[in-house]
Amino acid sequence: MLGLYIVDDELLIRQGIAEDIAWESEGIRVIGSAESAEDALEDLEHLSPQIMLVDIEMPRMNGLQLIAQVRKLYPSMRCIVLSGYDKFDYAQEAIRNGVRGYLLKPVKQEELIGLCRQIAFEIHQEQAARAHRQYLEQAVQGIERAQISGAIMQYLSGEISQEALLQLAPQLGQGPYTLWAMRPGSPITKKQCEDMLSSRGASAYVSEHMSILMILLHGALPTEAALEWACSKGQLLVSPPLSTLENAAAAYARINECLWNGFYISPGRATDLPQKAAPTEPLHASLLWDALLHRSQAEATELLVGYLDTYAAAMENPDMLFIQCAELLGQISQNIQKQNGVHAPLQVSELCASFQSCESFGIFRKQVLQKLEELYALLSSNRQKGNDVILQTQQYIHLHYAEPLSLNELAKRFYMNPSYFSTLFYKRSGVKLHEYIRNIRLEKACHLLQSTDLTVASIAMQVGYENYRRFCTLFQENFGMTAQTWRRAHAAPMETEK
Repeated sequence: MLGLYIVDDELLIRQGIAEDIAWESEGIRVIGSAESAEDALEDLEHLSPQIMLVDIEMPRMNGLQLIAQVRKLYPSMRCIVLSGYDKFDYAQEAIRNGVRGYLLKPVKQEELIGLCRQIAFEIHQEQAARAHRQYLEQAVQGIERAQISGAIMQYLSGEISQEALLQLAPQLGQGPYTLWAMRPGSPITKKQCEDMLSSRGASAYVSEHMSILMILLHGALPTEAALEWACSKGQLLVSPPLSTLENAAAAYARINECLWNGFYISPGRATDLPQKAAPTEPLHASLLWDALLHRSQAEATELLVGYLDTYAAAMENPDMLFIQCAELLGQISQNIQKQNGVHAPLQVSELCASFQSCESFGIFRKQVLQKLEELYALLSSNRQKGNDVILQTQQYIHLHYAEPLSLNELAKRFYMNPSYFSTLFYKRSGVKLHEYIRNIRLEKACHLLQSTDLTVASIAMQVGYENYRRFCTLFQENFGMTAQTWRRAHAAPMETEK
């Protein structure tokens, strides 16, 4: 929609032009008007009309003087003269000032609309041509930038010399540089990455390498806004400031080493590129066990995290780390079993397989810490009295009596050895586990027999017995009568009519 501004010292003329013509159907909207040239110049400071209608005869500054000012301040604005005088010298001066039309009052709507329609067509043509030029310029710039980004990657990987890179992009001759490796959390193109970083004040050249965006930032250090945006998009590994292209190539080699060996990159914040560290000694299970047993989970976690991060920074063989952590956690699990007589939930072979399937060091690190947390929870729960375990078991049976329940399943759920669990249950509750489960189920069956019209077979299923004959046998043994007989004997009495 193009903007139209009207300048005339006669109110009725301004109102007539603005209100009597259906401007919006022509793609034009009246955005303002003024009764004097001075008022118009003030309005034009904050309005941006594409077309201006100007009366010549106005007090103080006339229309031709206004047009001359507008041509200097707003050269792309089209001006149309409205005049009550058919004077040749007026028309000459108007033409010198580049007016697009000279209309005599009273203005004929058809003439004014036709002229504005023609001007609107010209403006749209210019806008389209301008947009096309910008598109072509951006396309050329994009091709040039893509060529430079490709050459940067070739230089960093040793495929071309520094001289060849600088011949294509001499602006890269002086630092500083910063190298980023970004693993996006969601799809993002190189162009999108470059544009977003550029809009945040960073000169970035982006290449893609094995689903990793390698970003060379040239010139001033990256802004906080650029760093914050990159961190929000996924995992970001950041080199320190680099003074030479040779240093950038060395940083690229180190980044590749980190990525190849699964170095942990924190999501949501920048992770500094680690320096090459000395090989680490394995963490002994006795130290971790002592922290869990005599100090706290936090100290044990800190001990394990320090070992993992130091090992990762040293870039040693990750398979060895998987095996060592599996053996470490497996030993802790065995210690808990020996101390409490409970089933050990973690097996070394299963842990190794789980760790080796991790897609990144971050996932592996999270798994290791989660397993440690599970072991600490197991150790803490086993410090409680046996009554607590039996109480939890009884509560679980009351809630899940309709589900398959067995000694082995319950012992595994509460991390206990089945034989020890069975003995402890009988000792604490005075009844064997299978008898306790049977009693709960039959108690629930009696309630359903008395309070519902369900068939005996349906009730048997609802209380956990898929085998109907087995249910009938147990019911007969326990109550000395069949379920149907029990129901008739315990039927709720009917209310007598008054």
